[in-house]
Amino acid sequence: MESLVDATESIVHDGVPTLRELANQTAEAQLLELEQASSASAANAWQRLVPMVKTTVAAMQDAWVWTMYMIDNAMATGTGQMAALALFGVALDLMMCPYEMFAFQFAFGEALYQGILDILDPKIEDNVVGTESHIWSIRIQSLTVSLVGMLYFNVVMGIIVDAIVSKMEELKEGRGSILEDNHTLMLGWCNLSFTFIKEVCKANASEGGGVVVVLSTRNKVELEKELHQMIHEDEWQGTRVICCFGNALLTTELLRVSAHLARSITIMPSDERADVSDANLMRTLLSIQSLPELKGHVVADVGDVDNNSLLKVVGGNILETVDAKSIIGRLVVMGSRSAQLTKVYNAVLGFDGSEFYLSEWPECVGLAFNDVAER
Repeated sequence: MESLVDATESIVHDGVPTLRELANQTAEAQLLELEQASSASAANAWQRLVPMVKTTVAAMQDAWVWTMYMIDNAMATGTGQMAALALFGVALDLMMCPYEMFAFQFAFGEALYQGILDILDPKIEDNVVGTESHIWSIRIQSLTVSLVGMLYFNVVMGIIVDAIVSKMEELKEGRGSILEDNHTLMLGWCNLSFTFIKEVCKANASEGGGVVVVLSTRNKVELEKELHQMIHEDEWQGTRVICCFGNALLTTELLRVSAHLARSITIMPSDERADVSDANLMRTLLSIQSLPELKGHVVADVGDVDNNSLLKVVGGNILETVDAKSIIGRLVVMGSRSAQLTKVYNAVLGFDGSEFYLSEWPECVGLAFNDVAER
């Protein structure tokens, strides 16, 4: 067979390839087809792999963003910050254990304790005995531990100081919670507030004093300063006044000053314009109605007497409206007609001198006044 191939190779035809050339061309064609197929399959595999890689990278990026978002939300609260510091402190103490065990040959428990001490009181160990390389190794480790411990301790102290300062500022601004019961609550502030507080102090004198809580949008420090300037020391008569900053239209603010536990709630005019003041009064009444188990009653100064019926519908049985301008105007007119009548009104409406107290005595029912006076 080989001799036949060799024989055919020696025969040259015009433009006709030999049998070996045909075999070589066929092999080259098959090899080229294999290379094209392998490159096509590799390209197809790479085309399938690229979307998978992109999807995986995008999923990892989304997971990283979501993780950082959750960490930011946790760190935004004081509880989350304290928990993060506690976890970091535990991790730092565990990381310091190998240094304590290597440098001072401590057991694991003693190494934990010494790690805590190094965090609270960073110090560089310089009294180390051994080879020069061992000494410098201990020094470098001690310096690193001291720097990390000092940084961690300062961060903890900074957060504690910020929390204390924030709480002091909150109390200074009058944003703290009021845990009083059976107190007098005044919502808003106007030019009649000083007189109202003075009269409440006189009314509470027979009971040994009381508590008056003022919820307004005025600055707490300035308001307290004005109160002590306008009301003398002997006029307080055992009554304490607590000033709070807040909006009486919000139910959360009313709950903060324990409005549902107050003996009485007095709503002062919020604006010189009667329509604006009554609109705010109605919104305040709606907020009061949403309080749980209201204990006391509500007294409100109405700017326009025409709104009295509407306010009664909103306030219900707990509301008592007062038209201060109309009452004061009538008292002035009646006092001008009779000079001595003002003394009667002062004695009846004021809390100076004798007072009226209402109570029930079933044993006196049916008795004449003379019989009651003799008892």
